[in-house]
Amino acid sequence: MTEHSLADAAATLRSTTLTLLRSPLSRECWSFVYERGHRFTMPAKWAALPRHQQIEQLLKAEDRRIASGTTFALDSAAAQAVSAVAHNLDLPLPFSAEILPAPSGMIVAADPLVDLASGTMVAISWGPPMDGFGAGVHLTWWGHANAQDFPGAPTGREVILMPDFDMHLPFAPLVDARLWHREVSSGALYSQVPLRAVVAAWYALTTPGIETVEHRPAAVHGRALAAQKAKSRGVRIATAATTGAAEAAIVARAADFAAQLLTPSPDADSLTGFNEATPTPHTAPHGVFAPEHDHQLDAEGRRTAFLYRTGAEHWHRLEQEAAQTYPGIFAQLEELRALEHGQWRSWCWVPGERVSAWLVQAHGATVRRAVWDGPRIAALGAWRSGGRHALLANPTAEPHGPSTPVPAGLLAAMPACGLGLILPAGQRIRLALTCLDDGLAGRQDPDDYAAASSGQLVVVSDEGERARGLRELTKYSIFLTGQTLQGAVKATQQYFDRAAVRNGQAPQPADDAGCAEHAVEIGSFTGPLTAICASGAVPADVGALTGRKEPAPWPPEPSLLAEVQLWRLAGTSAA
Repeated sequence: MTEHSLADAAATLRSTTLTLLRSPLSRECWSFVYERGHRFTMPAKWAALPRHQQIEQLLKAEDRRIASGTTFALDSAAAQAVSAVAHNLDLPLPFSAEILPAPSGMIVAADPLVDLASGTMVAISWGPPMDGFGAGVHLTWWGHANAQDFPGAPTGREVILMPDFDMHLPFAPLVDARLWHREVSSGALYSQVPLRAVVAAWYALTTPGIETVEHRPAAVHGRALAAQKAKSRGVRIATAATTGAAEAAIVARAADFAAQLLTPSPDADSLTGFNEATPTPHTAPHGVFAPEHDHQLDAEGRRTAFLYRTGAEHWHRLEQEAAQTYPGIFAQLEELRALEHGQWRSWCWVPGERVSAWLVQAHGATVRRAVWDGPRIAALGAWRSGGRHALLANPTAEPHGPSTPVPAGLLAAMPACGLGLILPAGQRIRLALTCLDDGLAGRQDPDDYAAASSGQLVVVSDEGERARGLRELTKYSIFLTGQTLQGAVKATQQYFDRAAVRNGQAPQPADDAGCAEHAVEIGSFTGPLTAICASGAVPADVGALTGRKEPAPWPPEPSLLAEVQLWRLAGTSAA
């Protein structure tokens, strides 16, 4: 295939893909694969949308990437070199922003790059990360499919493109194991070689020694793309003198980059390779409360099952959002917790301020963003690490008020480093995650020491709005000091006022009426917490009440299961 014919082929494939994405057939195809278990990569918040709206968002996002990006092509020699590098599993392929030939685009090769389940890799597309993801790219590789295989497809054997795999790929030093000479799980080899082919193709387009020149496709293809409002209608073609020379150039650049990454900085933490016992699953597991079993339950049981799924799906979205924004964050913090054992008190998972510092250090977050995200991720991480246990609160129980004694006993009685709360009140359901935070860690100021030495209860709540994301959660915190909840709220406010003054900010007024109001809010969480953590309390395993599982023992233990374990006190109703 000559260079100009390759430009025509690449432009035609780009136009064909845009036509597919904008046609009713694409909705049928994406729905078909979705219904059969495929899960597309998308922002966690989209999971709360109806299925057809998720598909619309996915199609629009892919359309933007291809329509606004640059089109590239690999000639035969370059394509064969990319394929050879992809199959050489002993060669690490680091990925960073400097490897990308453009912020978004599409690649077509003159020769097949790798084999896929659907045939061969036809094209590669990529673009900026989707909303809520960390630094990196969203990429898709495409294979052939027959339109007749999908409901609603026209008759005949029209060949169309279908996404074979899509993912978020973070920039180094966060490394996808499939790009390195590491053992990968048995099912990952399917995506390992194609992913390596994608990154090798980017190397080929940005490596000295492989020439890339822009060519214009035939006018008919340019006019078709113009009608589709596609930008940058030229095709940049990479040509290599020989396959061996191109392969050697890619290998040399990848090896040099890998050597730089593998040389640790003297002041850098080494936190890689930690395997989580309970990683975030692709979908929220419902266990014994799966909706297909609801017909076997009475009215109260069905209400309980609904509450369980509401909480499980909300917290699952929060896990996904945190992992998308800060890839590997929970594994990193678990390892950090092990490395810094003894630097904070045992009832604390990881202090929120330490989490914030890690977000700045390892993920490049701004201080302002890290200070906001840190406590929320700390509460979510403590809940996950403790086994994903949640309490179904009694909606008729008396909440704590301003004059209620401070629940300082929680420091010794909390059975897990983090607990979830499902607080039903009529049609309003508040979902909260609670944890104990050692605010003393790293404190040297005597004024800070007095309050922080008591320990802090942190609560992050959706306030009854199920679609809230991680950064939209309301955070409550109170130092467990003094005699009453109102007094503890006032001491907590004074602590944060001193911090504000040191940062050159004006303190918030800590008047008695405001403190009493805040104490009432805090009391809605401390009430069910102290009830279930009280001496002699024997909470029931709600899942076991369905008769579909053996009851788990109380106090709860860290679980190897990725599903939520729900508890309630005897007599608690879900009504």
